[in-house]
Amino acid sequence: MNDRLPQHPDDPTAAKLARIEQLLADMRAEQCRGNAPAQLHAITFEGAAKKYIRRSEHPPAALSIGIVNPVELSIYVGLSGERAAPNSRAFVVPPKSAMVVPVAVDKFELGVDPTVLGEESATIFLLRFDTVQPFFLGSM
Repeated sequence: MNDRLPQHPDDPTAAKLARIEQLLADMRAEQCRGNAPAQLHAITFEGAAKKYIRRSEHPPAALSIGIVNPVELSIYVGLSGERAAPNSRAFVVPPKSAMVVPVAVDKFELGVDPTVLGEESATIFLLRFDTVQPFFLGSM
C-alpha cells in the first residue's frame, strides 16, 4: 500500500490538501502580522528653522497611530486634513504623555504651538501600527 499522496495536478485529494495548506499559511501570516511591533519614527520640531508642523506620509495606511511625547509641550495631531495647531480640531497630546488613536490613516500632521516652542527644538516619537490598537492616553 502506498502511503504517499499522489502529486498529479488533477487529483482532487491533492488539490484539497493544497488549498488547506494555503489557508493555513494565510492564517499564520495574518497572525504574524497581528503580532508585528509598531514602526517607530522620531519627529523633531525645530523652532529656529520654523519647523512647527511635520507631515507624516508613510504608505501604507497605519491602522492605529501612537505619539509618545516626552517633552513639556502639547503636540497637536491633525487627521483628515485638519491643521495640527492650537485652536483647531486636532487631537491634543498633553506634555509628558502618550496617546494611541485607533484610526486608519496614511497622511496626517503633527504640530506644536510656535509661541511655546520659540527657538528651541523638541523630539517626539511616532508609532505606526499595522493592527488596530485600543485608544489610550496616559501620563509619563
